Amino acid sequence: MTSSVPIKFVKIKRMTLKWEKEFREFYKDCLSPRMIRNPDAAYFAAYCGKLLVGHAALVKENGKYLLEGLRVRPEFREKGIGKELTRLRLSYALEKGAKTVWYRAADKNLVSICCHMKFGFKKVCKPGEKCGIGKVVWYKLNLSDEQSAKKILTAQLR
Repeated sequence: MTSSVPIKFVKIKRMTLKWEKEFREFYKDCLSPRMIRNPDAAYFAAYCGKLLVGHAALVKENGKYLLEGLRVRPEFREKGIGKELTRLRLSYALEKGAKTVWYRAADKNLVSICCHMKFGFKKVCKPGEKCGIGKVVWYKLNLSDEQSAKKILTAQLR
């Protein structure tokens, strides 16, 4: 099933009851993102047929752009879905005029961290604080230089 139907990526244009139900079902076995009805959020989804197989969000909060809620169904991982959802969020942030984008992850979540570092994210530790294993760490991507923007816009799916 996972290889015969192409993956379709979409930006969710409107929060409907149908979408909210699908969203809650997708996250039922884990912590769901906290911004389900944030008007300053942009939601992106990946579908295999009618099945939601990936989801991610970009939130503007206190003037900062934050990547949140990246999740891909286990049976659809390692197919570039997380990378494409991240590229779509970063492209959207560029369209909105973002100069930087922030992302956070548990320092042991190497799959997610590696995905984001391919786009140029750098770990940011507070002065005098150690960023160690088991901690949630912030990563920052500078979009103000042309090279970073070009890397995002031309990223390949895999």
